[in-house]
Amino acid sequence: MISLLINEIQNAFLYNVIKDFFFPLFLAFISGVFAYLIFFRQIIIDNKKDISTKEENLKNKLTYFAITILNCINNAEAQNSNLKNLIDELKKQEINSIPLSKSPTYDLKIIAKEINAENYLLSYLMFYSKESKLNTMNEFKNIFDSCCLIYDIFDQNYESIENKFELDNQLQVKFSDMVNECAILLGDCLEKMRKESNPLFPELLRIYQESLNLRKYSEREMISAQHYLLLSPLSELLTQWNHKGVVFDDNTGNLWVKSGKCIDLYDHLKSNNERFKELLNNNYEYTIELIQIIKDSSFKLRNDFLK
Repeated sequence: MISLLINEIQNAFLYNVIKDFFFPLFLAFISGVFAYLIFFRQIIIDNKKDISTKEENLKNKLTYFAITILNCINNAEAQNSNLKNLIDELKKQEINSIPLSKSPTYDLKIIAKEINAENYLLSYLMFYSKESKLNTMNEFKNIFDSCCLIYDIFDQNYESIENKFELDNQLQVKFSDMVNECAILLGDCLEKMRKESNPLFPELLRIYQESLNLRKYSEREMISAQHYLLLSPLSELLTQWNHKGVVFDDNTGNLWVKSGKCIDLYDHLKSNNERFKELLNNNYEYTIELIQIIKDSSFKLRNDFLK
């Protein structure tokens, strides 16, 4: 009986210990575990969201880069086509300057002047991290450097054309003034020869009469027409007379010297134009090569982001 009583007391004590101490402790442990699991799960969700956001930002960034590069290609081809048209027009003329038509090149300027190359390179390397880092860097470098070079070439073209246009205008004004002086001297020579019944008068008169056709030419054609219809025949005739021992008076001697200087100035304008055409043509050909480099190096980028 006493033993049974003792067992009941012990069972009651154990029950109370379990109920009052271990069970709350167990509940607290379970709650802690669940709280930890919920917290850990939320961290994983947040990390996944962060990774997803970073991946989306990376894709958006490289999509923008791909669009910009595609626009650069289109801009470069359009402006280089304008340059080719200018070269073809210059080939038809010996001395005249012609303005260059402009196509938008804003995207080339973005790459050359505004974009953070290092930032985009790191993004490019991150996206293509599974590929050869050296090859990936070279691809990006080819794209970026070629765009910058094309922008610089176009900028040089504009500046060169503007400078040449200004210089040609100055030289052409000087040429026109010299031609007017030659015309006055020619008139004086003809008048004096006519009065003196000089046997050389008809030859000089013939050149004058042929020069009257100059009025048929446009302003753009005038300088070349003056060279070929008046100055060149005049200089050749006076040189022949000099070789034959004809003695020149002041007007005829001045006409000979002045016409020769006009021809020298025309030849200078002509040689400048030839060198200028060569410069533009070299830039045109080089730009074609650079455009192809951009196309080849950016093919993967454009294919991945502009489908």
